[in-house]
Amino acid sequence: MDLGYSVKSCTLVFIGGQAAEPALVEPFFKSVESIDLVIAADSGLDTLKTYMTFFKDFHLDFSPDVLLGDMDSISDKALLDDFCGAKKEFYPCDKDFTDTELALMKAHELDSSGKNFIVL
Repeated sequence: MDLGYSVKSCTLVFIGGQAAEPALVEPFFKSVESIDLVIAADSGLDTLKTYMTFFKDFHLDFSPDVLLGDMDSISDKALLDDFCGAKKEFYPCDKDFTDTELALMKAHELDSSGKNFIVL
């Protein structure tokens, strides 16, 4: 399916909660030329792992750059060890912002141009 547009580059932010099955969003990812940054917030790492498995032979690299959050809802903390190349930022459970808010703030902080397309 051709969506009729393309996305030159984007930042992906994976968060907790129910995510779309990868096959449902494959047409979107076919329209993306490159991924500049991948951030996973807490149990968003579980979703990221699912997407990485589904898209393993795809033209895009879903490897995480930043893993952040309080990690209170991740399915298995051993997943953190699978991504030794990612920067890890841990926060206490008692904090002023949700893990999703922290991830979005990090995406904006790391976007030097201020114009990157952020996909949540």
